[in-house]
Amino acid sequence: MKYAALVSCTDNYKQYLTAQLNSLDYWGHQGIDYHIIAIDMDKKYLDKIRATDWHFDVFIHERSLSDYPEYKEGGKNIQAKKARYGFLSKLLENLNYGAAIFLDADIFFVDNIMPYFQMVEGTPFVMGVNENFKWNLAAYEFVDRHGSTVSGAQVDYNGQPAGYTQDPQEDSTYIAKHDN
Repeated sequence: MKYAALVSCTDNYKQYLTAQLNSLDYWGHQGIDYHIIAIDMDKKYLDKIRATDWHFDVFIHERSLSDYPEYKEGGKNIQAKKARYGFLSKLLENLNYGAAIFLDADIFFVDNIMPYFQMVEGTPFVMGVNENFKWNLAAYEFVDRHGSTVSGAQVDYNGQPAGYTQDPQEDSTYIAKHDN
């Protein structure tokens, strides 16, 4: 049975998308079609994704925000996230998948992704998988395990602040397959 994972992304999330692809590849997810709705993204970056030998099939659907006039509210990243809903419904009409999940571009997997598909397999539902931690942003605030509000810059990571950038685009981006 084939499964579909769908992520929509803008250039602001390239480094997160790279981490997500590498984490999925690390777990060797055969049987997954990974669909990227690339909203106004850098062509060279997308070519690097296409040229990489992943353990799963990657389909890049290049789009522009002008393709989705119904989602003009919010910023570019919000528009990209909303656009995936209409895109997935059209995708599922034309292809036979056992289950489908939405992924936020800014998550990566530290374990097997298959349980998400298994939870919705055989149902009319689509699983949305996301997270709220923006690990490298210095100003991003969240509640730690002690109930205190802390920023990414206040979290210790081997003697260094875990959050170290002011903007996600400050992170270096590369595409690579890792066989760790």
